[in-house]
Amino acid sequence: MFCTECGKRMREGAIFCPYCGIKQSVSISAPKNTPDSTPKTKNPDPPVVKPTRPGSFISPILVVAVIAVVLYFVSTAYDCDSCGLTQVGSSYYDVDGGGKMCKECAEDYWAPFPVENYKN
Repeated sequence: MFCTECGKRMREGAIFCPYCGIKQSVSISAPKNTPDSTPKTKNPDPPVVKPTRPGSFISPILVVAVIAVVLYFVSTAYDCDSCGLTQVGSSYYDVDGGGKMCKECAEDYWAPFPVENYKN
């Protein structure tokens, strides 16, 4: 015998399902000597499909977005060769292109020239 609500197997003749607690419909079969000896059962209702929560897909998207932001800041971080501070974002180079500088140090280094010309 199976539960009409959750579909789990239960013992024969049980009135309530031990898993979901729903009362089972009891079918009484006709005596064996009558022409119609098939048990009379009503058609069970179709199973109810529970709707998903509207925000259930937002959680994975949020996790991916947070990871992307963290990776961006980690990948764009650098140490300024002039002041030694860790910076995030664009770096600037000295005259031979070997040293990375933050914008403030680059402005001091390249004072006579526009610093945007040497942006990485």
